Amino acid sequence: MPTSEEARCYVYLQLPGTLDVVTCGLFVQQDNVGRFVYGNSYLANPRAVELEKFELALRSGTFETARLGGIFGALRDSSPDAWGRTVIERQLGRTALTEVDFLLHSPEDRAGALSCWCAGSTGNALRAKATCGTAWSAP
Repeated sequence: MPTSEEARCYVYLQLPGTLDVVTCGLFVQQDNVGRFVYGNSYLANPRAVELEKFELALRSGTFETARLGGIFGALRDSSPDAWGRTVIERQLGRTALTEVDFLLHSPEDRAGALSCWCAGSTGNALRAKATCGTAWSAP
């Protein structure tokens, strides 16, 4: 969905073989371009894993994509399916949602190790009602 507004969220990952959920990085989407940066503490974690082998290799720096409307495949895979999107649109009473909106409003009991949260939001991490900040800056 084309937009000039920036949408952002922090990405969390349940480390393989554990119940530990850690902050993995920051995702920002604007004008159909997505940017992702791994957090320094995540990169320093010996149990850290890459989100995608080629597009999001485990290294410092900002990753950028315009594919899939600016969403990396690993994040798109953690988004709701068509029915889930319809449910979220009905719950929010609007249809002009960004991919970040879908990530933030996905239910906690979905499959997968990724979740998203928005700093400053209240309530359930995956049902955050606000967007994160307005300025892009790498953590």
